[in-house]
Amino acid sequence: MTRHGLGKPKTYSHWYNMKTRCFNKNNIKYKDYGGRGITVCKEWVEFKNFHFWAIANGFKEGLSLERIDVNGNYCPENCTWITMEEQARNK
Repeated sequence: MTRHGLGKPKTYSHWYNMKTRCFNKNNIKYKDYGGRGITVCKEWVEFKNFHFWAIANGFKEGLSLERIDVNGNYCPENCTWITMEEQARNK
């Protein structure tokens, strides 16, 4: 049983990867995220809060979590869902 009681919905991998990039120094992408000071807001440290935000803000399978300000943190005010094609153009 999960602590948040939601099972493992499609939003879980987005949340997990976001947190790992920001907090796990062993993650290959840490240097580009946590290593640059990018973090996850307190609200989203808890999966349930991220999940309900994602659903209310247009999450659909196949979309990617995008930070509007690439130097900003992961938080409701700075994130949106975009297609993988849009994400590829932003790199």
